[in-house]
Amino acid sequence: MPMKTSFITCVGIVLLTLNGCNSIDSNSSSSSSGGTVACAGHTANPDATAAAKALFNGLLQLSCGARAGVLSGQNAGHGDQINDANEIMGYAHAVKKLVDRDSVVPAVLGVDYEHDRIFTPVQLSAANRTLIEHVKAGGVVTINWSALSPWVNDARDLVNHPGDWLETRTPLNNPDGKANYVNLTELLTPGHALNTIWRARLDAVAAALAELQTANVPVLWRPLQEMSGTHFWWGANLPLTDAAGYVAVWRDMYRYFTVEKHLNNLLWVYSPEAFDRPERSVFWAYPGDDVVDVIAATSYSSALNIPAYTALAARASSAHKPLAMGEYGPPVWGEGYEPVLPTAPLTFDAKRYARLLTDYPNVAYWVSWHSYYVDAERINRLSLSDSAFTKELFSTQGILNRSQTDFLRP
Repeated sequence: MPMKTSFITCVGIVLLTLNGCNSIDSNSSSSSSGGTVACAGHTANPDATAAAKALFNGLLQLSCGARAGVLSGQNAGHGDQINDANEIMGYAHAVKKLVDRDSVVPAVLGVDYEHDRIFTPVQLSAANRTLIEHVKAGGVVTINWSALSPWVNDARDLVNHPGDWLETRTPLNNPDGKANYVNLTELLTPGHALNTIWRARLDAVAAALAELQTANVPVLWRPLQEMSGTHFWWGANLPLTDAAGYVAVWRDMYRYFTVEKHLNNLLWVYSPEAFDRPERSVFWAYPGDDVVDVIAATSYSSALNIPAYTALAARASSAHKPLAMGEYGPPVWGEGYEPVLPTAPLTFDAKRYARLLTDYPNVAYWVSWHSYYVDAERINRLSLSDSAFTKELFSTQGILNRSQTDFLRP
């Protein structure tokens, strides 16, 4: 069976000096290199819950090679869309359809707490119930936060102005120019109107995450992703060579959630695009080892390439952190669009995800994104349920589903 190699054998002998692996105890697994290794690492938050620490350690075992395999994952929309049986992005289409067809549930279930609109506390609680059920059945949950621009939407009237996805974008990618102004220092300046708005936005999200903590649910918390790009407001208006504003926002959020809100169920996921831009590397806005638990990049292509894999794996190894793919799948833009047809054939070969076992062995989990309608005539089929050969994929030894996750719990 394809085995995960250790960071040492995968990234190179040069990493021997980084102390990514140490001697093993009798309860640890053997690595594919034939020796016995143990993964050394700890959560950024020393007060992390036992469930969060167990999840971190289990993911680290997968990344460093102490355990073989990669966790499968599926995102299921935004907010309470996850519960809408008629929503192509939701659980019924993205996951239940896969269960009905192949009798398998992906190990990781994802949702975005925002992106399409600012959801109410009631709506986020409804989404949480589905996440809690998934964890009780043995699964893992990951939550993104694609926040709408606080300069555009102050969240004071969610009945008449819940917002839309264009409010996450910037003028370059948004012809309506809804996120025209961005100054990240305003979010962190006491007394500034934007600081008040931002704190209220953080409070709403923290309350939803606290519900999960009460239910003993550890969360792969993935806020403000793809900061190395220029399409989201939190990355676009920064100087190309200076990420200080983004780093400050991340570190402030970490402090606020961890110290003031006492959210100890979170594993903090840094999620850049998986390729270097001319003036922005994948670690251009890395906020620091002390406030990051998991490195999980994003990449979309027909071949499922991870262009910056070597750099990502090397940093994960040196920092003793799990490596993952926070979003991973077929093309997300125009080259991936297909006609909307009731009997449209499934065109993407899901067996390609198995290349993680051999080509990218340090990846602990991946999350396939949800399908969505581009317009009335076109659809982007990204969900595993909209891919061909999923039964063959999940029959591949090492592709782990929800029933194979006991090692992730205390």
